[in-house]
Order: sequence, then structure tokens, then C-alpha cells
Amino acid sequence: MIQRKLAAMLFIVTAYTGTVAFRLSMPAIAFYAKNVLEASMLGIGLLTSSFFIARGITAIIAGGLTDKLGSKVLVASAAGFLLNALVVQLYPAVPNIYWLLLLRFVQGVLNGFAWVPIQALLGFITSKNIRGRIYSIYFILGALGALSGNLLYSVLSSAPLTRILMISSIFFIISGIEIVLAKSMIGENVSIDGRFEKRGEPSARHAVQTTILTIVPLILVVLSSSMFSSILKGDLIYVYLNVYLGLSRSAASLIIGFAGVIVLPVNYMISWIADKKSSKIALEIALTMGILGGLLLSTRNPLLAVPGLILAMIGGSSIVPVTRKLAVSIRSYGGTSIGLINTSGNIGSMAGSAIAGLLFDRLGNIYLAGELVLPMILMILPLVIAIALVTLALKENFSEN
Repeated sequence: MIQRKLAAMLFIVTAYTGTVAFRLSMPAIAFYAKNVLEASMLGIGLLTSSFFIARGITAIIAGGLTDKLGSKVLVASAAGFLLNALVVQLYPAVPNIYWLLLLRFVQGVLNGFAWVPIQALLGFITSKNIRGRIYSIYFILGALGALSGNLLYSVLSSAPLTRILMISSIFFIISGIEIVLAKSMIGENVSIDGRFEKRGEPSARHAVQTTILTIVPLILVVLSSSMFSSILKGDLIYVYLNVYLGLSRSAASLIIGFAGVIVLPVNYMISWIADKKSSKIALEIALTMGILGGLLLSTRNPLLAVPGLILAMIGGSSIVPVTRKLAVSIRSYGGTSIGLINTSGNIGSMAGSAIAGLLFDRLGNIYLAGELVLPMILMILPLVIAIALVTLALKENFSEN
């Protein structure tokens, strides 16, 4: 039991180190694409899209392998981090946006195998009554990793790209080592405590039916919300703050990083609501904050847009631990369910980034009432769809935890 707690702690620490590794490289590559390779906003959006479509393809595979292999799948997870350390070193050598897209695609494949087993096994070795908060802490450490990555980039923004990416590689290597240590602590036999079971039905007989009824609406919610969130967690947000709010590259990176920390206590409170009250209510709160934040972020006034960014990040990031908590609790299919909602999130992020990049290229100079950025307003619509799905489609399955 103690060893599994230590393994859970290592998973949580990896959420920090692995995120530092990726988020440090993200603004560096985004500005390299914009300023050196002269990529369009669509091209920059496709950087995020290529990453998420690749991660989506591998997420289901990684989830299924986790259900079948248990902790043995962590070998693939560690390899994903270590190979990422090699891939990021190739970015400075590419001559155009197309090669950049290919490298991001490869990183997406590696990240699917790296992260899905960690998220699934973390739920497997955690008690049901604290699972939502454990996932919240896990993603809080990820947010702190994003802050650290952005802070590091802010300090190193004038440094050569090769130096920035070398530091990124070091953090990827550290993450791989942490996963190897965690695997040695978990052991071979892993079972989940308190998996979701539909009341009044024998779990063995109705496992597949329960899985379908539970996971399909959840997939749709994650798909819709991820379309908007792709702007906040991808390459576009750095360029958006730079172009539409007039912030410097360093200031944009700092604001995004600190915003990620400000949202952390609210994220934990929403996860507490999911554990103690209702996951449905928690999701409704998160999505409402995301919609309000998106509206404020669409203004060209930094005094409104920056608080809007914070609210939007609260909404987007709070959805993640609650949906993972629900997915991992599905009897016999916890790993596969994690893979499925990761894939739906990746598809949503892929589509959202590409659509947002195209909208900003085509409609970026159109401002409603002379102040609201039209493309950002349009990207809020998927959040409206997501909150409707939570209120209607998830009511029966998720009104009780």
C-alpha cells in the first residue's frame, strides 16, 4: 500500500516535470514558426492539431493496453518520454512548417503512450472517495509545470532555440526515469477500487451496456469543450495575446503561466464538488465559467481579456479531472475509457485549433461593436453545446457519483 502511494506521488510529480518539458518548447516553436518560418495563423493552429490528432490515435491503443497489461504498460510510457527528448532536438533543423507539423505529429504519438497509462493507473490505485481530488492535484501539478515552462521560456526567450530545447529534453528524460521508478513500486497486479456500476444490474452481464450509456455522452462533452480549450492550451494563445492585445512575447508567456497558477485553487474546489456532491454540477460550473471567460477574452481590452483568460482556463482545466474520474470508474473498461475520452479531447483540440486558426486568418480583422474579436466569439459555441449536453444527456447517468 505504501509503495502504491509512492507510485501515485511519482505520477503526480511526472505531471509537473513532463509538462515543463512540453510547455517550455511550445512557445519557442510557436514563435519560431511565426517569426522565422513565417507561418500563417492557420499553420500555427495546425501545429496543435497535428499533435492532438496523433495523440488521439494512440490514446485508445494505450488505454486498451493498460486494461490488458496493467503496470507493464508503463514501459511504453517511459519510452514515450525518453523518445520525446530526442524529437525536440530536431526542431531547429527543419526548414519549413510542413516538417514542423510532422515533428509535432510524432510528439503526439509519443505523448499518447506516455500520458494515458499514467492517468489510468493513477485512478486504479486511488480510492474512489478521493479520486476526483487526486486527479485534481495531478492536473494542478501539470498546471504548475505549465507555469514553470512559461517562466523558463520568458527568461530564455532571447536565448538560442537549441538551448531552450536542450532544457526541454532534460525534463523529458527526468520524467521517463520517474515512470520507471513508479513501475517498480506498483507491482504486476493492479485492480481498481470502487468502479462504476449501474444500480440494480449485475455488473458482468451489463458491463458493455453500462459502458456505452456512460461513455458516449461523456465523449461528446469532452469533444465539444476541447474545441474551445485547444486555443488556451495550444500555440495560438501566445500569438493571440501578442497580436490582438499587443503584449510582448515575454509578457504573453508570463500571463499564460501565472493564469495557470491562479486557477488552481478553484480547480480543486470544483473537484471537491465532484467528489462530495455531484459530477454533473461540477461540470456545469466549469463550463459556465468557461463561457463567461471566453466572452471576456474576446475583447481587445487587456483589463477584461486577462481575467477572461483566467476564467476560461478555470473552465477548461476543471473539466479534465472530473471527466477522468468518471471515465476511470467504469467497470472493466477504466483504461479504455480513459483512452476514449483522451482521444475525443484530442480530436476536439485538433479540430478546434485548425478551425480557430482558419477563422483568425479569414475573420481576424472583423470586430463586433468595434471591440469583440469575431473568431473568438465563434469559438465559444462548442462550450454552449457542451453545457447543453451535461444538462440533458448526462443527467441520468451522472446525477449520482
